[in-house]
Amino acid sequence: MVAKMNDMPSQADLRRIFEVDAQRGLLFWKKAPMFKAQLLGCESGCLKTKQSGYQYVAVKVNQRIYKRGRIIFMMVHGFDPNPLLDHIDGNSLNDAIYNLRPATHQQNAHNQGAKPRKVDLPAGVDAYKDQFRSRIFHNKKVMVIGYFNTANEAHIAYLKKARELRGDYTRW
Repeated sequence: MVAKMNDMPSQADLRRIFEVDAQRGLLFWKKAPMFKAQLLGCESGCLKTKQSGYQYVAVKVNQRIYKRGRIIFMMVHGFDPNPLLDHIDGNSLNDAIYNLRPATHQQNAHNQGAKPRKVDLPAGVDAYKDQFRSRIFHNKKVMVIGYFNTANEAHIAYLKKARELRGDYTRW
């Protein structure tokens, strides 16, 4: 089980245990775990895959399991990102420091990208009478952006509004 966020060891403790390569998103054992001296200097962590297919690298510290990205973020910035750590490129295995940022649940959801659709229209667009309607879901409400003659115009309006509402957490 992955440890709760408030259980994260201090930055000083992590720096005693690990050497960090923040640009590549890797951790190396500076102080080997008990009875595992052969791990000294080796890359730490193992790949975990959830039933959903979500993958991450897990690292065990003081009998607790942490996601590698959280450890790297803590070692570089000195605080644990609450409540979530967002991978900017959407790749949960890319723990390079430039790819990590703190996020709320809502911001993280905005960065997940478009879900597969049954219709052949871009995200945020649906056919409405003889036009194309552009809509966006924000703060638990559906906002109609406008009605357009083409699906492309409606999609451009959607993208503009998404960037306006969600800022850098928009995937497009």
